[in-house]
Amino acid sequence: MKPGDKVRMIHGREEGRIIRILPQQQVEIEIEDGFRIPVLMKEVVVVSKAESEYLHADKGIEEVPEQTQEGTGLWLGVHPFNDNIHSFYLINDTTYHVQVVCVSKQGNDDANFLFSGLVHAQKAEKIFELNLESFSSWPEVALQGLRYKNKSFPYLKPFEVSFHFKADTFFKRKAMLPLLQKNGYLFALEVEKETLKLEALKHALNENREHLLDNNRPGRPMSPVDLHIEKLSNETQLSNSEKLKLQLDTFQKALDAALVHNMEEIIFIHGVGNGILKNELHKRLSQTKGIKYFEDAAKEKFGYGATKVKIR
Repeated sequence: MKPGDKVRMIHGREEGRIIRILPQQQVEIEIEDGFRIPVLMKEVVVVSKAESEYLHADKGIEEVPEQTQEGTGLWLGVHPFNDNIHSFYLINDTTYHVQVVCVSKQGNDDANFLFSGLVHAQKAEKIFELNLESFSSWPEVALQGLRYKNKSFPYLKPFEVSFHFKADTFFKRKAMLPLLQKNGYLFALEVEKETLKLEALKHALNENREHLLDNNRPGRPMSPVDLHIEKLSNETQLSNSEKLKLQLDTFQKALDAALVHNMEEIIFIHGVGNGILKNELHKRLSQTKGIKYFEDAAKEKFGYGATKVKIR
């Protein structure tokens, strides 16, 4: 006999698992309702794995009827047995059986075995326990599992999930543990469903973002864009700096709109003048991503007073 063995009382119907070996030929057993009792070794017998699986099948666990709705999912449940000892359960509240392996990792590439076995549909299995007093050094727990039914079934990909417990999140997961009907802490294992939920959320956020962009999207600019000040304002008292600012603001808005609408090209009429506006436009164009090149527009039409911008 060793810790972890499933045993049955010889002079009773109780079954449980050996938690530890005690002095004077005794073992401490945790029975199914969560109580721990010391028992003489000669008063218990080890239940073989084969017998256990046979008994489960004989009790009708081999398959959940198809009309039964899918349960709430796969969970890692933590039940505080007392103020210190916390028992970890794999809770299979689905219509699939789950073959699972559980290991612990402690900050490097090494792992320690915790549990391996079959958890039947609509059943929970205790897989290990930890002491609360050593919470700060609890290892990372990793689980891998394959789900199946005894006959044709919709295939589900194997899952792999790990938990690194932290006090600021662990103690916020209080819940009634499914199937066990005990108070504890609950963590979802169905990473596929969680991923789908996250993807759906991202999709919704992106749709909302596109909607907002559409509502704020500038209109498609008409080309050419005439930047002569008399075309932009009727105000006659503008200073030179105010005029330049208005011209540059108009240019920038039109250029941004052209980029948003993926226009192939756009032409800006800036005139010849003293060259200040043209030089400033060319400076900004040279610093703008998405511009293929820019050049003087058709001289026969605009002379040297316009710039054609080709967009990537």
